[in-house]
Amino acid sequence: GNGAVFRWILNSLIVSLGMTAGVLVLASLAGYGFARLEFPGRNLLFVVVLLGLAAPEQAVIIARHQMFSWLGMHNSYPALILPGLSAPFGVFLMTQYFRAIPRDIDEAALLDGASRFTIFWKLLLPLTVPAQATLGIFTFLHAWNDYWWPLISATNKEMFTLTVGIASTQMNF
Repeated sequence: GNGAVFRWILNSLIVSLGMTAGVLVLASLAGYGFARLEFPGRNLLFVVVLLGLAAPEQAVIIARHQMFSWLGMHNSYPALILPGLSAPFGVFLMTQYFRAIPRDIDEAALLDGASRFTIFWKLLLPLTVPAQATLGIFTFLHAWNDYWWPLISATNKEMFTLTVGIASTQMNF
């Protein structure tokens, strides 16, 4: 009934907002790391992240399903949110955005005694608001419209997202 629809909308909101917040945090930190920090294997690791763009979701769905089954996490918000946190596009976008910001800002702040985290949090992150907004919108829409993973992960009607819930009214689950 109507109560189920409101529940599905709430589930979709929780999943979409949770995934968006997680992607923005993780992609910003990873983008900063790839753009500004020197560490062994950085370029190789960045290529591995970009290869994530080439791998279709269908290629990993069985392994993902088995992993979440083994952990007993199906029919939970973490099961619906966590797979979406691996966002190669977000890492790529934020890395490119951080690379476009002049390094003089970092150097001046380091001379003034700012820590790496302070430089990231107070100076560079505010400059990435346009990229954050873009990534946030894309991530939210992707999460809101996702059908396949919620269909596989959520078997309990109470945990359906709106897309799966509406589809379930068309079929006899």
